[in-house]
Amino acid sequence: MSAKPMLAKLESHATSPQQFYLYPFLKNEGTSTLQPGRLIVKQTSKDGTVAQLSVVNLTPLDPGETTKLIHQVINPKAFAVVRYEEDGGATYPMEGVINRGILGFSHGGSSARTVMIVIAILLLLMYLF
Repeated sequence: MSAKPMLAKLESHATSPQQFYLYPFLKNEGTSTLQPGRLIVKQTSKDGTVAQLSVVNLTPLDPGETTKLIHQVINPKAFAVVRYEEDGGATYPMEGVINRGILGFSHGGSSARTVMIVIAILLLLMYLF
């Protein structure tokens, strides 16, 4: 087997209503070292335009290791993770959707949806009472 990059989690920080810093956590779930490279992502903006972004990873990742990346985005609505490209080496297809919600960004998966639903219910209850 080889390296297997995946998006472990995602954090975000708004600097204004239109600008965000995204902090994707890249994890190597493979059996060999993932070399430095780029996480290729397609961004959909609120106005519908689609752009390809390149989030740079400068750190080699041994199996099981995770690193925190950073990328500034403007007026984002959603992202689709496309692939990881090692510098001068292999390309690994990846998939996943990252959506902008009321409380920032979350990437797909039942746990992310569950947390968002629980928070929405708590906010609704606080508003009603």
